[in-house]
Amino acid sequence: MICPEDALSETTHIFTWGNNEKRATLKGRSCRILFRGTRRSVMVEFENGQREIVSYRALRERRTASEPDPRTLVSSRCPVHHLSGGMVDMTCAQCGREMNERIETIWQHVTGWTKKRDQGGVNHIALKSELPEVMCNGCMTLLLDGLNPGQQSLGI
Repeated sequence: MICPEDALSETTHIFTWGNNEKRATLKGRSCRILFRGTRRSVMVEFENGQREIVSYRALRERRTASEPDPRTLVSSRCPVHHLSGGMVDMTCAQCGREMNERIETIWQHVTGWTKKRDQGGVNHIALKSELPEVMCNGCMTLLLDGLNPGQQSLGI
């Protein structure tokens, strides 16, 4: 089903894909959505009036000058994982890196009760209590692999 968007609106998105010759010519150009189709397809109109049918996943919302990219607001770097963060929401309990839950996976420490299953695993935690302790995905991956997140590489 196709439904029309506001045809008079200004450019609201940027085309980001560039993995073939046609998409490379469209990459980085501002556009507006005219119609939404099935299977996440949209008709867009670029600034020069050119219209194309593209995947909605190829579009990113355009930011205004008053809306900076949250990934560039903080330049703290994790000494263990060499990652830079965004806006600070919380700090990893293992490496001390400041994390932003809007742009990365964060693990939270919880306690509660689970039902024993014959097949193993857990479907639900009853009487769940969330603790204030959080961990970044890099530290959790190292812990699950049996490694110490605080241990530095020898660089060999």
